[in-house]
Amino acid sequence: MSDIKTFPDNRTYKVRARGIKNWRDYNTVRLEISVGQEYHEGAKLEATLKWAHENFETAHLLLGDSVQHFNLMYEHAMDKPDALLYARCEGDQWLARNNDALARYQPVITRWDEIKSQPKYFWARHKVNKLYFHNTEFSHAVNSAMIAKFTRSGDSPDRFNTFCEIATEYLLEETAVFALAYEQMGGIS
Repeated sequence: MSDIKTFPDNRTYKVRARGIKNWRDYNTVRLEISVGQEYHEGAKLEATLKWAHENFETAHLLLGDSVQHFNLMYEHAMDKPDALLYARCEGDQWLARNNDALARYQPVITRWDEIKSQPKYFWARHKVNKLYFHNTEFSHAVNSAMIAKFTRSGDSPDRFNTFCEIATEYLLEETAVFALAYEQMGGIS
């Protein structure tokens, strides 16, 4: 299913529900926003919000802002406290930049740190870590995803170990946060 949306900039954007044939059976959608991605900005974001508003009773927007600190640590050699502060500021700016569309379609907005600050996060992360260290299928999947991402990046092989260290933490945190978000928000992504 797709809808074509035309916006004031005279651009047309096609919004599709990919990979889930029975998406109409759900009344809630989760929109996972990666701060810094062009497709989660401006008219493209507005087209997605409009589509969600027209097709679901509830739209949850999970703002992946502070999780970007992992990318900042790797790409800009920032230390963790500075990278977290910068990533949170980027989230604030994203909210301000997209305020008109957010106000118009009123999704329920949850920021990354809101999930991480919940007491349940500690237990979810503990379970994910345990799974990673004790389940070879899961650790293999995580490691394969990391290696594929590093290979696509074309980065220098001497940065591989640093990449793996940061990427492992990123993937384990993301898994724990998504597990809680999916449990609490319901619906489909």
